Amino acid sequence: MGFVQYILGLIIAASGLLAGVIISHLAKEEIYKGRKYFLWLEDLVLVVFLFFIWYKQLFSPLFFWPITVLILLLLLHPDWTKEKFRWIRHLRNSLIPYFLFALILTTTKNSPSFEIFIALTFLWGIPAGSRAFAEHRWKYIIAYAATLVGIGLLFWFLQ
Repeated sequence: MGFVQYILGLIIAASGLLAGVIISHLAKEEIYKGRKYFLWLEDLVLVVFLFFIWYKQLFSPLFFWPITVLILLLLLHPDWTKEKFRWIRHLRNSLIPYFLFALILTTTKNSPSFEIFIALTFLWGIPAGSRAFAEHRWKYIIAYAATLVGIGLLFWFLQ
């Protein structure tokens, strides 16, 4: 895969955040009612990510299990965690998912599943962008997109 195609894939994947912002802006009154459905969509995307990572055997067993544990920690719903596990709530809103997505996109850049992971990252960005916009967190939206593209470029040049 060429460099330009890879960059375009990262931009398309990051544009899910923009789509989420647009949806959130157009339906401001529905965002608070639909917050739980956005979290379910994020969970579904993570399960599909995990399934494809397992099915395609993208990583060696040394890296597969830490990535699996990280995805399972991200799957813990913020309302299900108790106060002593409050740090788990913040994992979903951190840069860790986008770091993980950039790693997966770089790993699959020469395989047919690259487009699937671009689509899944785009789908993850829609609810993440909507939630960040509803909470007036523009810095997070920019940081998410910059992390995905920046770390993706860094991994491209390191390989």
